[in-house]
Amino acid sequence: MKPYRKSNKNDFIDAEAIAEAVTKQNMRFVQIKTQEQLDWQAMHRVRDRLMQRRTALINEIRGFLLERGLTFAPLEKFVVMLPRSMKFQPKAAGIFESMPGTTPDNVQGTPQLRPDQVVAFRISGVGTLEELEGRRQEAQSGKTDPATRPGGGIGPPIEAPDPLQKYRLPILAGAIVLMRAGAAYVVKKTRLARTESHLRVGREVPGGVVKKQASRRRMNRRHRQRARL
Repeated sequence: MKPYRKSNKNDFIDAEAIAEAVTKQNMRFVQIKTQEQLDWQAMHRVRDRLMQRRTALINEIRGFLLERGLTFAPLEKFVVMLPRSMKFQPKAAGIFESMPGTTPDNVQGTPQLRPDQVVAFRISGVGTLEELEGRRQEAQSGKTDPATRPGGGIGPPIEAPDPLQKYRLPILAGAIVLMRAGAAYVVKKTRLARTESHLRVGREVPGGVVKKQASRRRMNRRHRQRARL
């Protein structure tokens, strides 16, 4: 409706533009949807929303199972990893097979599953995965002892010596010299700027220059008047 709108956009001007556009013979119109089309559209919207919720629920269940050592991929293998202290009992024999050599824990896996195949098992007991315990010990052993770290910094020094202790005085002396040189440079530039401003203000313009400028203005004014005539 923008070509038919006469001024700024509001409800009244839009209604007038629509009324004017309807009267045009070469105007193209959108066909109104039938009840069947509306029903199909609503059905597709509901289906898309249900599929999104289904995917979110599946991912949430996989996350819960992964926290307990259970991994599952669709149309692939189902793997169960649990500590040796826990007991694993499958409902049907011949589905799960032991997978030695993967981790020090008890790992049971299945071959490739069918979409309609059901996998059931029972787990009992309490324990912690040895793989997680190993990672935790590696993380704890990787932390350095505070007493073995080098000293220095703003806070109080620790037992280890500061590697920059012998260079501290030269570094401080160099920083002081640089700060003084920078301050002197800034003061000098400020004084030069003030002196130049005073000279510009106190400078007198010769009388001959003023007369020449006035005569040029008069000549330019005469030329503009002749051009108008």
